[in-house]
Amino acid sequence: MTRAFPASPPPPTHHKRPQHQFQKMKKPSAARKNHHHFQQHAGIETQEGPSSQGREKLTAKKNSSTSKGKHGAKSKAKMPPSSFQKLPQEMVLLLFPFLTWKDTAAMLLVDASLSRIVLETKKAYSEWKNTVCIADNADASVELLRQRNRGCLLNARFAPNLIMINVGSGDSIPFKTGGYWKHLAQMLESEKLIPRECPVMMLYTPLGVMGTGSEETPNNVREYEEELGDDGDEPNKTVTLSITVAHLPGTSVETAVFDRKWLRQQARGRGDEPEYPFTTIENAGGAMEDTNSGLSNDQNFPSFLLFSVNANSSEELAPIVSKWHPGASIVGGIFPFADRCIPMAVYKSGLVSSAAKDVPRQHKLSRKAKQSASSSSSSAAGQLDFPTNLLIRFRGQVGIRDFSSCGFQPITPVVQCETISSAYLLDQFAHYRAYETVLWRNPNTGEEMQYRMVDLLRQYGSFARENSLNIYSSDKLKPMLSILQSAKEYNEEEMITAAPLAERINRLDMLICTQGGDIMSMDKHWEKGDYGFVAVQLADCGRFAHTVALKSLKTRMERRKENPLGAFVISCALKGIELYGEKDAEAKIYDQIFPGLPLNGFFSGGEIGPVAVPMGLPACITANAPRLQSNTTCGAVFYLKPSTSA
Repeated sequence: MTRAFPASPPPPTHHKRPQHQFQKMKKPSAARKNHHHFQQHAGIETQEGPSSQGREKLTAKKNSSTSKGKHGAKSKAKMPPSSFQKLPQEMVLLLFPFLTWKDTAAMLLVDASLSRIVLETKKAYSEWKNTVCIADNADASVELLRQRNRGCLLNARFAPNLIMINVGSGDSIPFKTGGYWKHLAQMLESEKLIPRECPVMMLYTPLGVMGTGSEETPNNVREYEEELGDDGDEPNKTVTLSITVAHLPGTSVETAVFDRKWLRQQARGRGDEPEYPFTTIENAGGAMEDTNSGLSNDQNFPSFLLFSVNANSSEELAPIVSKWHPGASIVGGIFPFADRCIPMAVYKSGLVSSAAKDVPRQHKLSRKAKQSASSSSSSAAGQLDFPTNLLIRFRGQVGIRDFSSCGFQPITPVVQCETISSAYLLDQFAHYRAYETVLWRNPNTGEEMQYRMVDLLRQYGSFARENSLNIYSSDKLKPMLSILQSAKEYNEEEMITAAPLAERINRLDMLICTQGGDIMSMDKHWEKGDYGFVAVQLADCGRFAHTVALKSLKTRMERRKENPLGAFVISCALKGIELYGEKDAEAKIYDQIFPGLPLNGFFSGGEIGPVAVPMGLPACITANAPRLQSNTTCGAVFYLKPSTSA
């Protein structure tokens, strides 16, 4: 049985002897110090307590050495290898909330009974800790982590198998050529703050981060959005860190990196079939038909986080992953290069295993990328990579339930695309298409009427031009009418329990509205004959849709008895203060629906996840694969699969 680790109980006020005995454990012999050092370096994922033969030899050696002494040497020789054998299991469990993962790793080397308790407890409990730290500048942020390591990177009770460090700052200079990441990796290694082979995902965004665990409000989500000034303004050097340390029992966490040129060739149909970069999965289950989060609760069915520095690359990689695992949850975001900074890094402590499943794989690295990876790796005792496209796979007892929301509300009736102007180039880099006429069918008489697109929007005047516009479309009429009806009613309870839209929903979120009233799209297009409507982004609609999306997700998880552990959220920078006019608008909604559930996240220029349907309505993931979007909030709620949860 697997369940979340309970809150820390109050310190015991009795049993003075066990407390004294536990303090004595801090002074191990020289041999144990060496074992302790190795254990800190290697973590406890694959380490077990010492063998019985080893304990017998250690005991015999200790007894022989103490028998030569005087005055009490004889009594010392009769003592057991560890006085922890006298400590009842219930008392040991009470100590766990006050320990770090280094402490529990050391306890594995004490004796067999204590090692058994630690290993059994480690398998039975999961942890997701998040902390927010704010420093004056980049150097101060690294030093702050060093000083507050117990509350940030050591606060898990068992060796974590996932660490995420999101960094938000208006000053990108420290991140040029990966200097900040090298400095941070050296500090992590010198202080031994991460277990061996635990991947540390380090992400930088100039747009801001979000998370729980701040000193002022430790149990509430706060948004730390960066204010973008003019080009001549001095950048804000304040650095905000949102750090997640997670122990996901019975779950493998594997990483793979992909070269941008290789992805481009795959998108064009060139090159060989994509090689699967992770450990092969047999009998991985399938997607569930009644949810937009298509994760099967089969423990072999994986989930993914996807991060990229390029929008085109993410659009090319997401379909490849969906082809490998149809219906799998994929959530992520875009970290574009800014002023030659390196926005992503992955670090693993210690000697990296030669097994293919443990090594981040880069498909066809360029010479420059190889040189960069080589130089960065030599800066620390572990392996430091600077990927351009990073894919993280989770497989086992912990999975992901994804969600998405947007602030768009329909402002036109459902119409059918009739005529499109011939494609033309406004410049030499982009391909645009303008929409001229549409057909509207009278629902009462069935009569069809033709409208020019500009006339359809004319009644909204400058309102439509000054706000972000989207076009939602489908080759079926039914889902479009359902969305339009929901936008008229604003019935929250009905939408929360609504069945996911089974049809494919297309979203054009890169629209241009010219002063002449033309509506144009770039790259993606509204197909002739498809039904659709124009939608505009509104703050009230954004709050409502986010509420519906989160409540709908929580309802489905409760129905399946899925135990949430923590959340990871990516929100568009245009959905923060730019849309709502205030900070923490969506954070407050999250706190109301998932109170106390730790969260880590960031603001992005592009979000990857399930299609964000207006009003927060869900769409079936088997018909709507995860995709890159804008003006969206995408999230992943990590949960214990019901076969192993309480």
